[in-house]
Amino acid sequence: MLAIVFFGLAVLLFSLAARPAEKIAQTLTWQYRNREANEPSDAAILANRTQLAIGGIGATVAGVVSLLR
Repeated sequence: MLAIVFFGLAVLLFSLAARPAEKIAQTLTWQYRNREANEPSDAAILANRTQLAIGGIGATVAGVVSLLR
């Protein structure tokens, strides 16, 4: 059961990491009045994708470990 949760989390994280940059900017700038002036830089988008991918890898490893126990 726990493996299903981890694999579902991994799918979610990998799908979030694969979003287009425009969607990332929309989700990060919704709280600002002038959204165009507060768009994230390319480095911020890369950091966001990297963090999500690392989380997806971690969830996948946790799912495999929970399957083997």
